[in-house]
Amino acid sequence: MSQAGLITIIRDQIQKLRMDKLRVISKFENIEKRMNLILSEMDEVDDRRIDGIDILEHGGNLKERLQELFDITEDELATNDQKQRFATELERAEIVLDMMEIENRIASCNKRLLIVDPTLTVFGIENYDQKSLEVYGNTVHLETSLRNLIIDVLEPEDKGWWNKLPQGVQESANKGYEEAVSKLKTSENMLRRIDFIDFSHYEGIFTGNKVKNLFFDGSPERMWSMVTKLSELRELRNKIMHRPPLNEDEYAKFQMLYPDVVNIIKEIRGTKNE
Repeated sequence: MSQAGLITIIRDQIQKLRMDKLRVISKFENIEKRMNLILSEMDEVDDRRIDGIDILEHGGNLKERLQELFDITEDELATNDQKQRFATELERAEIVLDMMEIENRIASCNKRLLIVDPTLTVFGIENYDQKSLEVYGNTVHLETSLRNLIIDVLEPEDKGWWNKLPQGVQESANKGYEEAVSKLKTSENMLRRIDFIDFSHYEGIFTGNKVKNLFFDGSPERMWSMVTKLSELRELRNKIMHRPPLNEDEYAKFQMLYPDVVNIIKEIRGTKNE
């Protein structure tokens, strides 16, 4: 498949995801109306709102996650009103997770677009405000730079570098890679496994005993400087991708951390080129 053909397929995939997102937004708006009616009849406020990050950070099934998050006992679900409220909150949480999955897939497609052609701009987020567009684009470019760095540092040292990454990183990326190859119906050499790792995986890669010295030349200070900044960026990245816009403090923090990580990447590359 040609480069142009792959770009067309990925753009079409993003367009389909945008339509899916609009349908999910409509479902979310409808359930919000239902939620407001239920709470109005109960004379309660909507103080059990969640987002996808809240849900993902709690273990167990979704019902258990919500009960744990808001400290809801079975005794507090005794009346029909209480049951109806919680059932609606549970349905809303499922919709939020659907939205998060779509946004993750749009972000993943945008990363693949930039791998195929780095001159392209991100696609499918035109309704974002200017600051959100800026930090979204910078985040996508940063992830591309991090992935290219990992390949450029590890591959010359060992052609089997992929197997030196943490096992959980390999398994997660392999699953996403195989699904993408199947959906796009393209040859495997048109995609890279590294493009299917999560942002949270970078910290594990850069602290991995098998490879960390290749990036930081045995300097734990340099390693922890990178990992600490990536950890702080990860928290912002989740909001950038799933629930923008950033507030002023978050935007300022991103503007401080982003160039720091870019500079560390440049330093690593400079050391390797000496």
